[in-house]
Amino acid sequence: MCCLAASSIGLCTNAIGMFYTPVSKSLHVLKGTFAMHATLSTLITALTSLKMSKLIRKYNYKKILLIGVLLSSVSTWMMSYSRSVYLFYILGILRGIGVGIGGMVPITVIITNWFDEKHGLATSLALSFSGLAGAIFSPLLSSWIISYGWQMTYRLMASCILILVLPVLIVPWKINPQEEGMLPYGYQEKKDTIKIQNKKVNLITISFICMCIHTFTYIHYRYFSTFIRYCFEYSFISY
Repeated sequence: MCCLAASSIGLCTNAIGMFYTPVSKSLHVLKGTFAMHATLSTLITALTSLKMSKLIRKYNYKKILLIGVLLSSVSTWMMSYSRSVYLFYILGILRGIGVGIGGMVPITVIITNWFDEKHGLATSLALSFSGLAGAIFSPLLSSWIISYGWQMTYRLMASCILILVLPVLIVPWKINPQEEGMLPYGYQEKKDTIKIQNKKVNLITISFICMCIHTFTYIHYRYFSTFIRYCFEYSFISY
């Protein structure tokens, strides 16, 4: 799970900011315009994560994870050949699906199944590798961009995404320890039966809409400020 967090969240989410400046300059677009592909990727990741808890219980997760890894690595590799910002948007959406398949929700569900005791410690340890991978790969990707260019760096990044997930795909393991004739760590029989009632979650709330607006404007504030400045300059020149 540490390798999975490093690959999906660490590389595909925390370290992609290194490409904003060189790629936007190469494509001759504003940095905010290019950064939109990361926004779309994050949005699709969130939407994909909503369905993952059900999918990993219904289907073989390793097969689903293989699809997610291929989406993440292949879309990242294809970004090295992209010369259009709209193609980056499409590839960002595909990578977002892959990150959602191997991201935070599956990791926490699997750890919940395997740890009855020290669950918080195990979750914190696994997810800490996402920040660790971002801290390690951010300067590494920056140096690769300077040495080899952003196109080759995208290919190296795609290879790292695939390599980090190989232990999860190769090592035999199950979603539930009971399928291997084992019990979760620290398992104890519970005498009390807890009934859980299914409640509908309303995602369209005022706080959710405000959060989306804040995230969108925070990422693209340079784009909007430049656009407004150009509007004023054009109006002044026309006047």
